[in-house]
Amino acid sequence: MLEIQTTHLRLDVVVLEITGRIKIGREGKQLEGAVDSLVSGERKKVIFDLTGVTHIDSTGIRIIVMSAGQVKRAGTPRPWQRRQASDMDREVVALSKVLPVRISSPSG
Repeated sequence: MLEIQTTHLRLDVVVLEITGRIKIGREGKQLEGAVDSLVSGERKKVIFDLTGVTHIDSTGIRIIVMSAGQVKRAGTPRPWQRRQASDMDREVVALSKVLPVRISSPSG
């Protein structure tokens, strides 16, 4: 199950706090829909907070990369991905070459 919470930091800045599994199927479509809504609603700066993501498959990686590209084309110079250091960091190293990754400590 995937949960997405949105937090508006400023008028044009939104944090998507994603919790659960990002994978092929309903979860992937849910994330795509959330990004579509933000971009069409003039939210041009999006932070992808993946701290609560427990699993991501290849489709999930594609969705994140495509969503970041969509946000960038809509006007964000650099969409950010925020998450804590974990074993998954080693599994998704190639993603950092496509999408900037900022790793935060557990305290914030």
